[in-house]
Amino acid sequence: MFDYESGDQEQWTIPLINLQAQGTDEDGNNYYLVGNPFMASIDMGKFFGYDDNGTYYSYNPKLDPVYYTYEAGVLQTVNATTAAGIIRPMQAFIVKCKESDKPENIIFNRWAITDGNYTAPTLYVPENGSGNNGARQFNISLRADNNRGGSTVSVVIDEESSVGYADSEDAMTLFDSNLSDVPTVFTMANGRALSIDKRPALDVVPFGVACASSDEAVTMTIEGTDALEGSLYVIDAVTKESTEVGDGSTFTVQPNDYGRYFLSFKGNLTGIEKNDVQKGIVVSVRGKEVTVTSSDDIRLVRALSLNGATMYQDGACGTSTTFTLAGGVYIIRVENLAGEQQIVKIVVK
Repeated sequence: MFDYESGDQEQWTIPLINLQAQGTDEDGNNYYLVGNPFMASIDMGKFFGYDDNGTYYSYNPKLDPVYYTYEAGVLQTVNATTAAGIIRPMQAFIVKCKESDKPENIIFNRWAITDGNYTAPTLYVPENGSGNNGARQFNISLRADNNRGGSTVSVVIDEESSVGYADSEDAMTLFDSNLSDVPTVFTMANGRALSIDKRPALDVVPFGVACASSDEAVTMTIEGTDALEGSLYVIDAVTKESTEVGDGSTFTVQPNDYGRYFLSFKGNLTGIEKNDVQKGIVVSVRGKEVTVTSSDDIRLVRALSLNGATMYQDGACGTSTTFTLAGGVYIIRVENLAGEQQIVKIVVK
């Protein structure tokens, strides 16, 4: 339902109660699919409330300015504060907010329209062009593709950013069950799968690809590495192989293996060990069958639904255990006798 706000020719509202949540993540964020109600494009920077001068107005203050789109076969994550993007007529986007902080309405403003009979102001750009007080910053992208589509994760190296996951800097990956045949690439920080991963340094970055409907190898492309100093490697913790990569390099990975792949300046597994990354624990998903392997005996493995319910639990199962889960998204927590831990989000079809 689309309501015109009587007496105000510049603003329209869509009651959020009329929209169905597409899913919920482990932090309690609900994801809502919102269609563009105009026969014209929307400047998403303006939709969230940024004007020409970077001033923020509270048009949609309870919505996270990180949003998701699926266009030209690619699942994209966009941070509207720095790279607003455009939503065209007949397209939709996904926004997130916590249930406890859900707004009554989603607000559309006429001034956010960028074509048709109205021209909105230019996109908001931070004063220094980086949004980071002039700090040195690099943006590396990893793209995963198969013959059904693709997705991209951005690794932003910013010396002033936080270590680990920060809600104000990073964006969690949207695992959309409607796109289960499309490979979804992600990085990991503090047990969270990320689509925008902001780090103070590029040392060791765990990454993986989820593709619930297929176990076929996925082609990866890396871009944005030209400005980096030193060689960059992709490390496979299962095969112990290390592959040097540069701007535009392509390589293949096995989807649905979690804790297996790492992007690093280090050319061997010693670099991963020194940086306290969860080495030696890999979670593999093949259909509805989940296998956990560890370099040391497993003390505990637990599968949790997104609402926190324990769906499977086992302990003292040696270095490997296999179990079956119904279709859905789960959090897998593993700890071995060496004290190493792994927390990953998986998709089971």
